[in-house]
Amino acid sequence: MVGGALTWLGGWLTQRGQSNNRRTEIRRDAYAGLIDGFDELQRLWQAPETLALPGEQKMGTATGIAVGRIQQAYGVVRLVGSDDARAKAEAARSAAWDLSNLLNTPGHKLAKLGATLDSFNAAAREFLHQAESEVAP
Repeated sequence: MVGGALTWLGGWLTQRGQSNNRRTEIRRDAYAGLIDGFDELQRLWQAPETLALPGEQKMGTATGIAVGRIQQAYGVVRLVGSDDARAKAEAARSAAWDLSNLLNTPGHKLAKLGATLDSFNAAAREFLHQAESEVAP
């Protein structure tokens, strides 16, 4: 009887470990998707020639597309991320939308552009540090 209980316990612990590993993999993939979205938006503003932009696409339109990709990746992080990661992802997502909204609404934009972009970069960096602390090997 003791042998059967030990066998069951060993199997349960193995299964639990596999479940935790799978959860970590899912979380890592979700974080990587969001980080890729942040990278795309940052590259758009720092080195637009490195991206394949169709034709004469305007920066406001290209920014809106990149922010849409961030929004999609954020949804997955919201479902599987830790509380801290979700909060930092939300801050970065919100800052990305601030940038997109600034570019896609009428009015004087240049005065606010630098600060808005800096806010996004800082928030994205905070999320990156959080993600690395949770899932980096």
